Parts: sequence; structure tokens; C-alpha cells
Amino acid sequence: MLVELKNTNELQKYIDENENVVVDFFATWCAPCRALGSVMHELEGDYPNITIVKVDVDKFMDLAMKYGVSSIPQVNIFKGGKEIGSFLGSRPSDEIRDLFDRLSK
Repeated sequence: MLVELKNTNELQKYIDENENVVVDFFATWCAPCRALGSVMHELEGDYPNITIVKVDVDKFMDLAMKYGVSSIPQVNIFKGGKEIGSFLGSRPSDEIRDLFDRLSK
């Protein structure tokens, strides 16, 4: 499932209520963000047990600061409500697929 955050409180709800959450901090003007977003959108149907939450840093600066976003795209990965990793920058689809495969186990 891929969702775009509508309000600040939703993010914690998604993290708490879903086993596997990938948070994509992005901006609409950022070309690497758009590239990474396309990859995640392409793969989302293959991983129904992963919730992808897109967070627009221009709309949710408070969340960007809370999660230490200093460059975009930044992806934070949560399993069972705990942050287990993050990365900066766009990645090719095979790397994202590998990440999703590992997260799904």
C-alpha cells in the first residue's frame, strides 16, 4: 500500500499499526525524489505487507526535522514500530526490490 501523508499525526499511526513501513521523505520539485517515487509505486503491488508512506517535506517540515532529514530523498524503514534503517538518495528498482524482500521476511 502506498499513501501520501495528509496530516502530521497519521505518520505515527501508520508506524504503530503496520508491521513493515517505509517512509519516503520527498519534495515535488526534487527529480531524484520523483525517480524513487516511481520505483516505489511500481513495486508496491508486489509487496502488500509493506506500507509506503510518502511525506512531502515542504508540507511537513516538523516531521522532516523530527526524523533528521537533511537531504532528500530520505527513506526511513520501520519494522514492528521500530526504526531499523534509513538511506539517502534514489536507488534503482533492483535495490529497492532487495530491500522490500528483506523487510518482508
